[in-house]
Amino acid sequence: MKQLRGFTLIEIIIVITISGIIAGIIGTLLRAGVDNYTTSSQLHELTLDANIALERLNKELVRAIEFKQVSSQRVSFVNYDGDTMTFSLNKKTLQMQKNNGRKAQLSTNVKAFNLSYADSSLATTTNKSQINLITLELTLTNATQDYSLISNVHPRGMA
Repeated sequence: MKQLRGFTLIEIIIVITISGIIAGIIGTLLRAGVDNYTTSSQLHELTLDANIALERLNKELVRAIEFKQVSSQRVSFVNYDGDTMTFSLNKKTLQMQKNNGRKAQLSTNVKAFNLSYADSSLATTTNKSQINLITLELTLTNATQDYSLISNVHPRGMA
């Protein structure tokens, strides 16, 4: 008669325990990978939104020939085409308006938007006829992170 050899209860418990530990480690690594992907995707979207908004601001401000209104969160000016352009922060939305028409959103989730103005000697000014350099600061935010950009613009129409 042949004796059947099987696994003991202690061997089965050890295998189950080791398998559980390995599965827990793999699950943790997979979760970290998914979290990193989600975070980098959100940051990429935030970066893209901020870059597009700042690029549009730069493109329009460089064409300014006469400033109508200047403040830390609003600028209004006439460009080469004779259009009056206004950029302003309304709550958390950066808006653009052309010729007092409909407002268009440049960016949402704006945490900070600041404009500062300098004359030809780089001294801070609020005198509309002396503006030679504009510094733009834009910070966008989502649930977990902020993204900030700073840009300097020299309006071509301002001597």
